[in-house]
Amino acid sequence: MRLRKRMNSMGTIERLREERGVVMIVVAAALTALVLSVAVVVDIGLLYQERRQLQTSTDSAALAAAMDLAEGKSVSEATSRAVEYVSSNANVSPSQITVDFPGSARVRVTASTQRSIFFASLVNKSTANVKAQSTAALGAANGVANLVPFIVPLQKVADYTGGSNVGTFDIGEDRPLDVFSIMQSTSGDIIIYTITYNNNGNKPESITVCDGIPSGTVYDGGSATNGGSYDPSSKQVTWSFGDVQPGDYRLMKFSVRATSGSVGSISNTAYLTTDNGKTVSANTGNSPQRGYFWLCDFNDGSNGVPEFDAWIRNGYPEYVYAGDIANGTGMKASLKDALSWRKSSNPKIIVPVYSFTEGGGSPGKYHVVGFAEFVIASIDFSGNPKTISGYFTDGTVVKGVPGPSPDAYFGIDTIWLVD
Repeated sequence: MRLRKRMNSMGTIERLREERGVVMIVVAAALTALVLSVAVVVDIGLLYQERRQLQTSTDSAALAAAMDLAEGKSVSEATSRAVEYVSSNANVSPSQITVDFPGSARVRVTASTQRSIFFASLVNKSTANVKAQSTAALGAANGVANLVPFIVPLQKVADYTGGSNVGTFDIGEDRPLDVFSIMQSTSGDIIIYTITYNNNGNKPESITVCDGIPSGTVYDGGSATNGGSYDPSSKQVTWSFGDVQPGDYRLMKFSVRATSGSVGSISNTAYLTTDNGKTVSANTGNSPQRGYFWLCDFNDGSNGVPEFDAWIRNGYPEYVYAGDIANGTGMKASLKDALSWRKSSNPKIIVPVYSFTEGGGSPGKYHVVGFAEFVIASIDFSGNPKTISGYFTDGTVVKGVPGPSPDAYFGIDTIWLVD
């Protein structure tokens, strides 16, 4: 009996030893799997971080290159900037970065690199490839944020475009635009005319607009917008509109090519006839009207000096779109400090452009039709009227909304990332 018990005890011990061996094998396997799992998680996390950093770098590089193109820099300069940006910010060899231009208004940046990883080294693979690609586009801005709250009339922007055309403009005069006006801009030997009719009356008007092309020019075929037609025999461009409602407007454009003489010496006159037989004219040489800059309230709130002061220094934070209405307000002399600060710290401002106001008087309601960049040269608040001097130019905004070109396009573009 004792021998049997002893034999049973020895069998039990042997079984326990075997079970412990199995447990140790299972535990070892589990620990190995756990370590490998942790390694995989670590690798995935590291590669994700590397991929995100590389993607951020290619995003920024593509936008920077698009900005260079928008500002008139060469393809070579834009390429160099993109390569340098990714190389310095993501620690990628320039040989692993490619920049191409899939369209005249697009930049694509592609970068790849090898990164060390932990888990793969256990299976004789110590690196993994990380790749990112970004495409940026540039085009007309249909909405803009960070506008400075001065609104300017459509007709006067082209007259003071470029650093050689500095003008001094009154601010704080709340006046409606002329009922009928024409402005011109040039591109080489091409002259672009923009004609505006504003129904500031209190009843609908049916109108006909005629414009004979100036001597020394030829019509740019197909350039008349908004239903305009060109008659080669009379050399006139004609538009007809029925029942233009009070507060509404019509914008007409066409272009000609100068064949003789200086582009700057060519003047043009357009004629408007209403349904009651009244005829008025507008000439590109008309004297400028007062009230170029009018302080405007973008959100139609009861805003005081602190709000306008902040908008002049930093821009209005919300987006304003072509087609919106900005509200007039009274010019505040206490904004002199904000304008002086802006002139000295960042004299380039983006302002909305309006085509007409509803009703006139104060406050007016200004119909936004585009945007322009203005460079402040000086301000004068010492007398009355207060004035601001400078010139208009084109520009590119980061906080812009792409879309169809506004009715009045003055070279304000934006950049954005595309899929």
